[in-house]
Amino acid sequence: MGKLGSLVVGIDVGGTNTDAALVFTPHEQASAAVVAQLEVWAAALDSAGRAEEADELRAQSVRWQAPGGAARRRGLILGWVKRSTTADVTAGVQAAIRAVLQDVWQPDEVDACLVGTTHFVNAIVQRSAELSPVAVLRLCGPASGALPPFVSLPADLAAIVRGHYLLAQGGLEIDGQQEITAIDEAEIVDFVDTCLAKDLHCIVVCGVFSPVSSAQEEHAVELIEAELLRRVGATAAAGFAVTASHEVAGMGLLERESASILNATVQPLAQRTVASLRHALTELDLSCPLYLTQNDGTVAPTAVAERLPIRTFSSGPTNSMRGAAFISGLDDAVVVDVGGTTTDVGLLVGGFPRQAGLRAEIGGVETNYTIPDTVSVGLGGGSIVRTTGVGPNSVGHRLITEALCFGGSTVTATDVAIVHNAMDSADSSMRALAAGEGGDAARAVVTPADASTAWDEMQRSFEDLIDLARLSADDVPVIVVGGGAILVGEGLRGVSQLERPRQGGVANAVGTLVLECLS
Repeated sequence: MGKLGSLVVGIDVGGTNTDAALVFTPHEQASAAVVAQLEVWAAALDSAGRAEEADELRAQSVRWQAPGGAARRRGLILGWVKRSTTADVTAGVQAAIRAVLQDVWQPDEVDACLVGTTHFVNAIVQRSAELSPVAVLRLCGPASGALPPFVSLPADLAAIVRGHYLLAQGGLEIDGQQEITAIDEAEIVDFVDTCLAKDLHCIVVCGVFSPVSSAQEEHAVELIEAELLRRVGATAAAGFAVTASHEVAGMGLLERESASILNATVQPLAQRTVASLRHALTELDLSCPLYLTQNDGTVAPTAVAERLPIRTFSSGPTNSMRGAAFISGLDDAVVVDVGGTTTDVGLLVGGFPRQAGLRAEIGGVETNYTIPDTVSVGLGGGSIVRTTGVGPNSVGHRLITEALCFGGSTVTATDVAIVHNAMDSADSSMRALAAGEGGDAARAVVTPADASTAWDEMQRSFEDLIDLARLSADDVPVIVVGGGAILVGEGLRGVSQLERPRQGGVANAVGTLVLECLS
């Protein structure tokens, strides 16, 4: 964008939808030129049949010109789209980027592309075949042998990722100064021999008290990498990934080791995904840098994401909450993010998600790395409605083919919202669907009484989630975002102010664009 400012595309890949947003951050000194450029873009959006985005851009332009306007500090959202997630994740990403740039912006105008995805953590939760077996070298000497590596993993996950382990010489006392025993280099060479013999390419090095002093663990990593280079050559050695546990998590041997195993098992998947994303951008003629969003509200270059994919595991809730703060202007509030499959609720403090305590469970594995303090339930737009209740099962990305309102045969939470006449906060396309044949199809199956019962159940669930997120008994402001935001009604208990931002449906994608960059 030259001297006017930066133009960045943000993408969030969810289980149901892939969202994209385009944000322009202008330089304040270019005010007159920026105002003129914004009107040019708004006119182009009008010409492309994107009137809603054009109107919102003009409204943001007015706010940007006002003294002290929030848009001046936060940037302006130029366009946003929502597309169904595809089985091939990169195809969905390409479709979303094409749509958000369509007929208005050229690829060479984009300064960066930021992607948030739950693809890696989903692989663990779903026990995907894309997980890789892991070899663990624990530097412990005679200590900790009663609880070997993989012992704290659920049996079904351990059966997939357990490749090999060695309780090796090494480890530190609690002060980090005194060694339990010295490293035995010959032992590490033998460990590499076993990894090669078993074709194990994902390796974890975990030393007792390595977060206090990482020198011994780093030395073991260097020995492994040097031996691999000597044995198989530079090209083949590049296909091995070695995770040092002190880079993954903090104190707590088993939790840190388990977190490192989770990191290692998805490293090949992370490398393939990043390569696919790069290829997708190349096919779109986008030559800008690519970043992935992280758990703590930062973004990192792809090289970091490939090496430490665990840092992206909880980026979805982070993106949602940061995006909610951005588009609502509220920095202290409860965020309710209703997707197609789940609802995530968390607390914003100073514009950032409140972080969880010392322990975090991922896919049944207890770890100790930092993630947002959120609560999730199986309730979303695609949740299946039965006589026993709403959810937790969902039609997911098949919502647009399986829900009653889309011509399918499954009663979903979206059908309930339509029959309950909860369309006031819906976008124009959803209101048109509810008023037309889609609404007729839903009303032909779901009675008003049944819809009311299901609706009340959903509202109680939202109230319970908000109660879990807030820190006191006082009523709190709530920001509702996500593609399933129509499921959240007015008058919820414990809510002092309910905000429904216009771009709330793509808050996750917007959230990727307001994160800080880590090099």
